[in-house]
Amino acid sequence: MDVFVQEMLRRQRRQAITLFLVTAVALLSVAGMVYYWMSHSKQNRMQRNTVDLEMDTARTAAVPFTEPLPLYLIDPLKQITAVDVPDKPADLTVDWVKQAVYHLLEGEKAAQEGRFDVALTELRKTRKIFPQIKGLSRMEGLIYLAEKDYAAAAKAFELSLQEETASFGIINNLAIAYIGLNDMPKAEARLLDLIKLQPTYAFAYFNLATIRQRQNDLPKAAEYLGAYTRMRPGDHTAGENYALMLIQLGQWEKAAVILDELGDAMPSSAVIQFRLAQALSHVNGKRNQALDTLEHAVSLVDSRKALAWLSRSDFDLMRSEDRFKKLSDQLATKGSQ
Repeated sequence: MDVFVQEMLRRQRRQAITLFLVTAVALLSVAGMVYYWMSHSKQNRMQRNTVDLEMDTARTAAVPFTEPLPLYLIDPLKQITAVDVPDKPADLTVDWVKQAVYHLLEGEKAAQEGRFDVALTELRKTRKIFPQIKGLSRMEGLIYLAEKDYAAAAKAFELSLQEETASFGIINNLAIAYIGLNDMPKAEARLLDLIKLQPTYAFAYFNLATIRQRQNDLPKAAEYLGAYTRMRPGDHTAGENYALMLIQLGQWEKAAVILDELGDAMPSSAVIQFRLAQALSHVNGKRNQALDTLEHAVSLVDSRKALAWLSRSDFDLMRSEDRFKKLSDQLATKGSQ
């Protein structure tokens, strides 16, 4: 055998040995991985079984399964269905409380929408479920006031004062019901009691002013309305009415002060400016200021409306003034064009 052939045989032998060794190592690695996976999986199963057993034991011994707590949204009351109200007072149970709440909120909703008959029906259902519930009479009284059923409103508010702690709002609303019934003595007595309890309750003064105005007692009405406007200066309508009362009473300087403040709050109001000019014309030393105010008032309206204002007797004290005449002539010229 020549040298070349011998060398080829040796090389093939070495390749065969190398292939054998690589295959053996690969088989051993696979076998090791399989063994590790099987032993680890068995251990996990044993641990999981142990944990499950412990959990089952603990749950059985101390924490039994319960129904999930139902959560209800009161609004929009989707989870509550109305049932027939009982013939006698209901027991204080969760289900009956929900029924009472359902009818109560349905009643409030109906009242806000102006469906007063429905509102009263729903509130009566609430009372039928729980006759001792407090606050329903007050709500019914407000509905009766909105319906202008003043007799029923007065009865409801009187009952409310017996059922629950008296509030300033209930007393005031009761007085309004008496005003609606034209029972001014009862209304005034309630309101006077109210301001003794709470001297800063503004609405009581406003309603006292209403009573005195209806009785043609203008000085007392102005006194009460003035107190109200001092407590609620943002009520410009009441402020304007107060100024008009002062003008009727001839209290020009006080009227001018009130109107000047209203003019600052409502600079575009021509009515306020005309009234201010009128009041200032009666105050000594304020004639020029009155004419300035009058010219400003005229600028806020068209010429025809301005002439209508100037034709009133309210401005007779300024009618002889040159500035007044000039202003009137200018407006007349504009009006004829």
